Amino acid sequence: MMLSAEQKKSLALFINDYRGWVAFGTGFLTGLFIALFTHNWQLLSISAILAGLFATSTKKGLLYGICSVLAVYGLFLTILLFTTPTMQIMNIFIGIVGLTGMGWIVLLITLLIGFFVGLTGGFLGSSLHLLIKWPEWT
Repeated sequence: MMLSAEQKKSLALFINDYRGWVAFGTGFLTGLFIALFTHNWQLLSISAILAGLFATSTKKGLLYGICSVLAVYGLFLTILLFTTPTMQIMNIFIGIVGLTGMGWIVLLITLLIGFFVGLTGGFLGSSLHLLIKWPEWT
């Protein structure tokens, strides 16, 4: 299906006006799909790369990648906290190290891993954005 010139122009204007939301939505939905069907956290960098592709600068690419991956991580951690005895299990794991009762540290470490996955994916996506010749639809 080919887009007409008017459709291309309206699509380009929409992406330019709502670039951050489009990047976040693309990264978040891709991350949800990857998390639900592959159960592999390493592949979430693909969603951050897709979010970073919408960025016009490296800083924005980092931000889009981090926010999209952390939103997916946060959603799944929230679901786990309310549906399973996650905190008790985390307290057991952190108790092995000697920090009994500080299971929230495991949550912070998990979010930190998500932060770095989003950071690297967003950087890679924003770097790829500079290398790709994008069509001039406006």
